[in-house]
Amino acid sequence: MPGTDTPSRLASGNHAAADDTRAPAIPVLVVTPVCLYRDGLVALLERDDGVEVVGTAAHADAAIALATRVDALVLFDAMTGESCAEIRSMLDALPEVSILALTVRRGEQEMLELAEAGVHGFVTVDASLPELGEAIRSAARGEAICSPSLAAAFMRRIATLSHDAKPHEPGPPLTVREQEILALVQEGLSNKQIAQELRIQLSTAKNHVHSILGKLGVQRRAEVVALGRERLRSTRA
Repeated sequence: MPGTDTPSRLASGNHAAADDTRAPAIPVLVVTPVCLYRDGLVALLERDDGVEVVGTAAHADAAIALATRVDALVLFDAMTGESCAEIRSMLDALPEVSILALTVRRGEQEMLELAEAGVHGFVTVDASLPELGEAIRSAARGEAICSPSLAAAFMRRIATLSHDAKPHEPGPPLTVREQEILALVQEGLSNKQIAQELRIQLSTAKNHVHSILGKLGVQRRAEVVALGRERLRSTRA
């Protein structure tokens, strides 16, 4: 079992032998202050050949330190009242990180607050282990699972935000290297894939993506696709 706040590479004796035709396991980082819950969740995830726990942490600061060294989906326990603030602090430090909120109550307001904090999906308190696995896979694909009523709530919230939104002001121009990385982000490449494609360090790729997000005035890769083409046209003009 991995120690708290330390990276790990877990392997289960039940895992099948490596198969080149099988998709690589999804790396995840488990973040919860409850040690018993953290260890139990890791033990359960070890049974899933499609998921690999690469680290655990008790709080956001420790998770940030780990996430700078591993490229993983963050499973964040959202049961405490400080969850939204901790999620925001993590995304302020690492905007490109994907976060899946765990143990979420079914209240519409709580889910909206977590969505506005920046999570990429939810796993409610009554979810089963198969539902957790599906939520992890959906988040890894850049998708989110939500009920029709929650989708309607999101649409109402988006309409409100759109009404109050200010026009986007262009930031500093992108460098040549940033334009190159932006094109790869738009193709759907992860930070690790970008680093391999350009033969640069993973930390360097992350820093470039962080800079691109800041210059474009966005927080998510999905927003880059919408604004990236416009920015590329303006910088090449």
